[in-house]
Amino acid sequence: MKKYLGKIITGVAILLGVVAIIMLAAPGITIKPEYQVREAESFSMANLTFGKDVWAKNLGLGFSFPNFLTFILVVVGIVCSIVSICGKGGKVLPIIAAVALVAAGVLFFCVQQMYTIKLPKDFTGELKQEAVKFYKKQLDTAFTLGAGAIVGGVLSILAGAAALVPMFIKSK
Repeated sequence: MKKYLGKIITGVAILLGVVAIIMLAAPGITIKPEYQVREAESFSMANLTFGKDVWAKNLGLGFSFPNFLTFILVVVGIVCSIVSICGKGGKVLPIIAAVALVAAGVLFFCVQQMYTIKLPKDFTGELKQEAVKFYKKQLDTAFTLGAGAIVGGVLSILAGAAALVPMFIKSK
């Protein structure tokens, strides 16, 4: 039974990682109730990662590599876990999987600080800097971390812990 316990726990880590990737569809940031003008406004993790025209055409959220890196790290953790469940990679791959998944979990909680503002091309120099400061201040003031970021972060950290557990189980 102990022989299969490590594989089962690694499978759980893979499942948690997959669910963390699904959090792309969930809200990354949500408007605070005191700023709510109409129905609940939120931006999904996909919007915060890949961008979305929010205020006008060519004005909104842009592509954010740090947010994209979060999902790359989850995928790296899943792939390393899959390879290690197949019996390859020795003791190194579970460590890489755990580090990647825990790092992704931490980055999920930083999503509100890592989004980028997309401005029209005619914004340059000081005008561009002031516009970015203005929109970032508005979003940082009115929005809070959403369920997608919180659940994705927790699941990634749990997946990282689960990826390490098989190293400590002695099989007979």
